[in-house]
Amino acid sequence: MPITIAPIEVNLVIIKIMITDAKTKKHLEDIGIAVNSSIKILSRNSGNCIIVYKGGRLALDYNLSKSIFVMIDKEDSEEK
Repeated sequence: MPITIAPIEVNLVIIKIMITDAKTKKHLEDIGIAVNSSIKILSRNSGNCIIVYKGGRLALDYNLSKSIFVMIDKEDSEEK
């Protein structure tokens, strides 16, 4: 599911990044947003998201958010 519809305050794992712009994709990888990275959505407004990764916060616009696909972290769902 894309980040735009993923649940808030749940540990997620990135499974696919469908960004065609190589520069943007490389920048995300450089800051730690890559396949198999763990993230958590703090808030969402009109498709724009604020995520937490590696203890830091990052704001993503709608176009970027809809291009990053995640799944619920299996370890997180087993604990509940």
